[in-house]
Amino acid sequence: DGDEECAESEEAGNPNEVTLAAYAEDMAAWVESLDRDCVVLLGHSEGGWVALSSANLPKICGVGLLAVPGRPMGVVLREQLEANPANAPILDQAFEAIETLEAGNRVDAESLHPALQPLFGEAVQSFVMDLMAFDPVAVTAARPEGQALLVVGGGRDIQVTRADYDAMAGMATEAAFFETMTHTLKSVESESRMAIMGSYMNPDMPLVDGLADEVAAFVVEVGK
Repeated sequence: DGDEECAESEEAGNPNEVTLAAYAEDMAAWVESLDRDCVVLLGHSEGGWVALSSANLPKICGVGLLAVPGRPMGVVLREQLEANPANAPILDQAFEAIETLEAGNRVDAESLHPALQPLFGEAVQSFVMDLMAFDPVAVTAARPEGQALLVVGGGRDIQVTRADYDAMAGMATEAAFFETMTHTLKSVESESRMAIMGSYMNPDMPLVDGLADEVAAFVVEVGK
């Protein structure tokens, strides 16, 4: 009716200097504003690392990870790049850039192949280095004792693989692996890369069967 107050963001600062810790600070402010004793955080992909970074906040009684990397970013990036045959001519340069960033040093983005510049551009290097220093297994293991954890993975995910799911599922209170689920949480029967990539561009595709029920059941159980 126009009378309700809306949340507003203050000056966010330099968006290229963001860190997981900064996201966790935002999450802390949001959680504190909620009139709830039990809050469940759900994170997809990189957002799962934000959720994990916030798991120690008061009121957080559960964390759900949907298609979230379970290994260091450098390992995942190397696999992603190597999995696409079209990247063969630029792999050596890409791997050198990853190694440099893992060591905490910046890369001369302009010297990179144009296909690599969006991934390792000057504007995003600070955040990429921050991500590469994040150990998802160690952070997950350091969660408060007894905190509920849902881990969900997909067999058609070409960004986060079964190895990532396996790395996290052993610490979960609930885990589910959907064989036909892509990184966009949709179902694709075909194993073809082209068909899987189609799920990224089709907003009308529904979530994979069973995913919504799995998440809802987790949230309800945690909130009891």
